[in-house]
Amino acid sequence: MPEEPPPRRSPGDYRPDLRPMLILLALFVMVIIAWLFLSPLILPA
Repeated sequence: MPEEPPPRRSPGDYRPDLRPMLILLALFVMVIIAWLFLSPLILPA
C-alpha cells in the first residue's frame, strides 16, 4: 500500500472569508441611508 501524503491546502484553494466585511459594510450603508433620511427630522432646517 503506497502511503498518501497528508492533504495540505494549496494557495489556490485558500480564499479569505469576506462575510464579516460584507456584514459591516451593509450595516455602514444602512446607517448612512438612515442618517440621510432622518437628518432633516433631527436637524430641522
